[in-house]
Amino acid sequence: LKEIQKSKIRRVKFKQWLLLVLRILIIVFIVCAFARPTLHDISISGIAPIAKSSHLFILDNTFSMSAVTGRGSYFNIGKQLIKNILSFSNEGDEFALLLTAENDSSITFIKDKQAFIKRLDEAAVSEISGTMEDALSAAETILSASSNINKYIYLISDLQKSRLNNGKNKKHDFNLSKLTDVSLFTFELAKEMPVNLAVTNFETTNQIFEINKEIEFSAVINNYSETDVNNSIASLFINGER
Repeated sequence: LKEIQKSKIRRVKFKQWLLLVLRILIIVFIVCAFARPTLHDISISGIAPIAKSSHLFILDNTFSMSAVTGRGSYFNIGKQLIKNILSFSNEGDEFALLLTAENDSSITFIKDKQAFIKRLDEAAVSEISGTMEDALSAAETILSASSNINKYIYLISDLQKSRLNNGKNKKHDFNLSKLTDVSLFTFELAKEMPVNLAVTNFETTNQIFEINKEIEFSAVINNYSETDVNNSIASLFINGER
């Protein structure tokens, strides 16, 4: 009986010691949480605790992005998506905005997030066309000047067939030919493609222009929708008159 009693006492003491240790640890964690300890300027083998990143956003601003859905236009949805991604960026990251209608490979990165957001807010839909392949090529040129470890390209578009290398490439079939250390993310905004007719050529057929003589025009209209379009009317407006 004495041995059994001693064994029970040892178990009780062990549980008491274990409970005491847990209480001490809880108190230590609470103190640390309120103190909010941080490490400053710590590096291992020259690598910073958080590697800086270069974020390049390709925003499709061709005319098809002005199509309106229940959440607004594709273009404005794309802008908000970029702002959501920015909320996950870290201090020291840099940003660049490339519009597909411009494809300006001379764009440089900026580290001021608010200045970037202002540039984003000022962006507008353009009537000028451009392909995703040309935009990606310009993006690679811009990123090649970055020395950051992490490099990201965000392609935001409705991915119309007319933007995919004149409709010859399949969607999402994009290759980065210049850089291999870049992560590419594609965001397709239009899950259901709207009717998209485009005037791809417009010219006069008159050889000589004479006073009080009719002028005839010839137009080529391409259907970039995923469905056939029948009985559609095309109108010509000159000085506001049809």
